[in-house]
Amino acid sequence: MTPTTALDPVALARMVPLVDQVRAARREEQSRPDGAGAPGGGPDDGAPGSSAPEMSDEKIRAGTGRGWDEWVALVAAGPGREASHTEIATWVGDTYQIPGWWAHGVAVGVRRLTGQRVPGQMADGSYAVSRTKTLPIAEADLREILLDTESWSLLLPGLDVTLRSKPTTKVPRFAITDDGVPVGSVLVTLGVVGTDRCRTTMSHEKLASSADGDLWKDFWGEWLQVLDEALGS
Repeated sequence: MTPTTALDPVALARMVPLVDQVRAARREEQSRPDGAGAPGGGPDDGAPGSSAPEMSDEKIRAGTGRGWDEWVALVAAGPGREASHTEIATWVGDTYQIPGWWAHGVAVGVRRLTGQRVPGQMADGSYAVSRTKTLPIAEADLREILLDTESWSLLLPGLDVTLRSKPTTKVPRFAITDDGVPVGSVLVTLGVVGTDRCRTTMSHEKLASSADGDLWKDFWGEWLQVLDEALGS
């Protein structure tokens, strides 16, 4: 018997479409010329702390039909410059029928150009996100599942997961690749919460862009929910 026998297979099967969705979104980004997350210059409106967006003016215009000056003005007149990333992306998508990935790209660029802090950006320029949920399982049992080499084929089907830390370490780190392409690393922080409950934090690091971070942050939130249900919550 493997540690995953404690998981409900019907609920666990939901991991397949969940992973397929995030893989499809990544492939969509990779299929674009130069990649949506490639570095590129853009206009600077002079706002304190402003910086160039990840995509050049030419790339954002090709993908959305408008350049950065236009998007900055439209967002200022719409949800406003203080709007959050999610508020801007949702407004862009709903108002101008811009596909999700490009809408997120607009939000990232506008927030940079107007001097807003880009959440999750690390000192090396990469991005990190995390999601936390208390799961109905003892910390030792969940650790056993996560350290089992066969478990990840069910927990992240289609992705390759490799342990990059000692099994005995307090916060294990796993490298994730998709068809041989690195997609960051995940640190798993576990904490005991009463009897047979474990506070679980999935921290995904070394992501290429803020939009990539938003994609994986949503993914890990849903992933933890599926795992919660698979544990019989």
